Formats: sequence, structure tokens, C-alpha cells
Amino acid sequence: MNRLDEFFTAFERATAPGPKGTRVWGNQVELLLSKAGPAGVRLDLIKANPSRQGYGSGGLGFLTSLADHYRIAISLEAIPLSSDGADSARLVELYKKFGFRPDYDFEANMSMTRDPKRILHRLYKKSRDVFSFCG
Repeated sequence: MNRLDEFFTAFERATAPGPKGTRVWGNQVELLLSKAGPAGVRLDLIKANPSRQGYGSGGLGFLTSLADHYRIAISLEAIPLSSDGADSARLVELYKKFGFRPDYDFEANMSMTRDPKRILHRLYKKSRDVFSFCG
């Protein structure tokens, strides 16, 4: 099984089936992901209910941590779902806090990408090597 398949298996274990093919994390956040290349996913939908209570940030934190663990990149378009949620500028700022950066075609379609954080993997590998050495 490759990293991307392992990521999706872990994602499905940590979430519950939701409406219209989504997965639900923490009973409040609907997520819809699709594959985007050999080592990436596309966040097609993130919807918190209720909105503006921090649940969406929690869902993003969960997703980015999982992506870091499996070394998976995430792409998305920073487009609001409705007028009662955050506007585009607030979404962009939120996504930047989680490590997303605007793509080269950002002005045309508000696309952003987040590469996995590698420092965590180096620390994990280092601690694993220490534990295997001690055992």
C-alpha cells in the first residue's frame, strides 16, 4: 500500500460517512477529499456546522496533521460556500495559518497548496531510531 492509500485509510477510520459522499470529523465538520496526483489530495469541501465556532479550524488541524504524518500535499480553492460563512479574504488568511500558500494561478481561481511539514517526520524518525537502538 502506498502513502496516499495509507492516508485515505487513516482518514476513513478517523471520520464517519456523511451526506453526498463526504466524511464527517468530530460530528461537526464535513470534509470531501479527492486524489490529486501520486502524493496529494484535493480538499474539495470543508463545511463546519455550526460555522464560526472553531470547528472548521479543528477539522483543518486534523487534516493537516494527518497529511504531515503520511507526507501528503493538500490543494484547495479558497472559495466560500455561502454568504453566512467567511469571505474569500478571511478564508485565505485562515488557510495561510495552516501552512497553505497561494499558487501561481491564485488570482484566477483562488488555488492554494500546502506541502507536508517535514520536521515532524525527521523528529519521528530520529525518535524511532533511538527507541529501536535501546530495545
